[in-house]
Amino acid sequence: MNPQEEVEEYSYNKNWNFHVPDFNSVYQINNFDDVNKKYIGFPNRWCIYGNWKGNVAVVNEQSRGVKIDSISFWKLAKKF
Repeated sequence: MNPQEEVEEYSYNKNWNFHVPDFNSVYQINNFDDVNKKYIGFPNRWCIYGNWKGNVAVVNEQSRGVKIDSISFWKLAKKF
């Protein structure tokens, strides 16, 4: 799959700025709100693949089929 196909695979809203996830840049979610509580059971390692107006779209580093379409960036922290 070429990089453009990967970006399209993750795209769902053309107002967002989407890109291929950087799996070397990993974040953890520090605040799972009511909408995203269903993701608590997954490894807390997420990679950003889109952004728009202070929100980000993330994909789970280990379970790459698991995506959160929108979460406020302030709820994430960079993992080192």
